Amino acid sequence: MIVPMLAELPLMLMQITVPGPLGRVNTHEFLRFILQIAIFLANLAGGVVIFVAIVRGFLLYVIDLIRNRGGEVQKEDIRLSLGRSLSLALEFQLGADILGTALDPSLTDLEVLAAIVILRTVLNYFLGKELDEAQRREQEAQKMAAQAQTGGADH
Repeated sequence: MIVPMLAELPLMLMQITVPGPLGRVNTHEFLRFILQIAIFLANLAGGVVIFVAIVRGFLLYVIDLIRNRGGEVQKEDIRLSLGRSLSLALEFQLGADILGTALDPSLTDLEVLAAIVILRTVLNYFLGKELDEAQRREQEAQKMAAQAQTGGADH
């Protein structure tokens, strides 16, 4: 007897109306409005992260190009930074899609959500591999520099 009542609780809560400044407000419509704002903000945050990452990457590239007077530019750090930012932006987009699916779940929404989860997972996997490889190369370079210093001090 209690279990069926608990199952109907969300539906009953959505039908409650509460007094507001413009009259009585349906809680379902109010929650829908709040979710739409949250979805917008999550999408906006993802877009801002991507925009800032692109501008930052471009500026770093131009600055390195000027410093090296047209010579070789270290692109790996820029690429890894851009990859981290894209991964973060995908997290925001995933959050927005989860909220959107909660708002109006449809098969298409679930398919998009699954695709984003897969894309984010693959991106994070390869980004992690690249970060590990970059860290390994940096450690090797530091080790070689330290050996060169100790080797030079012996002579």
